[in-house]
Amino acid sequence: MSFDFHIEPKRKITEFQFQQMLYAYSQGHLDPNRKKAFEEYCRSNPKAQEELKQFQKALQYCQNLQKITVDPHFLKVLQSHLPFWKNIKRKSEELFPSRHFRWFIQAVFVSIITASIGIFFPWERFISWHPQTEKKPPALSQKSPQKPKVTQALPVTSPTLLEKEKTKPLSQKQQEPKQTTSQLPASTPPKTSVKTVSQHKKKTEIKKKAILKGKLYRFYMKLPNAFEVSPQIVEKIKSLGGQKAGEVKLGWEKPNGRYFHFSLPEENYPILLEYLKSLGKVKIVEHDHWRVMPKGKRRIILWVEAVQSPVTAPQKPVQ
Repeated sequence: MSFDFHIEPKRKITEFQFQQMLYAYSQGHLDPNRKKAFEEYCRSNPKAQEELKQFQKALQYCQNLQKITVDPHFLKVLQSHLPFWKNIKRKSEELFPSRHFRWFIQAVFVSIITASIGIFFPWERFISWHPQTEKKPPALSQKSPQKPKVTQALPVTSPTLLEKEKTKPLSQKQQEPKQTTSQLPASTPPKTSVKTVSQHKKKTEIKKKAILKGKLYRFYMKLPNAFEVSPQIVEKIKSLGGQKAGEVKLGWEKPNGRYFHFSLPEENYPILLEYLKSLGKVKIVEHDHWRVMPKGKRRIILWVEAVQSPVTAPQKPVQ
């Protein structure tokens, strides 16, 4: 009897996960498995090692800042310091206790400044810098005035010539009536106008398609039992046809909560929302996004933060 043991290969963490684990690793909050995966990633990536050193130096600098103490005498000097205008106001109140007298001095001071500006300011030079625009005479129309038509006098014919013309038979060309300008068919509109209109419509349709934006829905929840309820939320999302989006798995664990990034069919959106509301209060934020989802699907990011609260959450959520 033989047993076939299949051991899955270890999954390496990504750069995104490395960024998220930096603080937790520096503070010693990671569990042994994640700590080991984090250290293996640092060994294979020199850039990550340098970033970890810089981050630890920054934390050490912040801890050193906490140890700095300020002299109480220096604090009193800072508290007693007044801005420039408040200092002038305080000195004026000491010199002139009467409020009406202070107002009189301020009015005299302002009037002297305005009068000196009006007298000594070089207004002529200022006007020369900004010349006034001269009004141009109205342009004459380009159409030339119509000249009066000169009618020529008809030649005088004798009565004998008139009689001869009457007796002459008319030819077929002369018998056919000539078409006047009024009888000519109206000129058809040029074909180019139809093409330009269709091209303009196509351009407007392309612009409308380019402006089109997608939607992203963000859910925020605060639960005392966030880590216990998260597996149930993952099962509910999968049962409603939800699929993982992004690089991390559904319900990715952080030190202070769980992170869900997924897409969901639009008809199951109210069912999921009702289920989450049975667990606790849900804050929904909807905003535009550059990525457009396929028709009938919604892109959702759910953040469940773990908080300490005396109020117990419902143990059996609505199925």
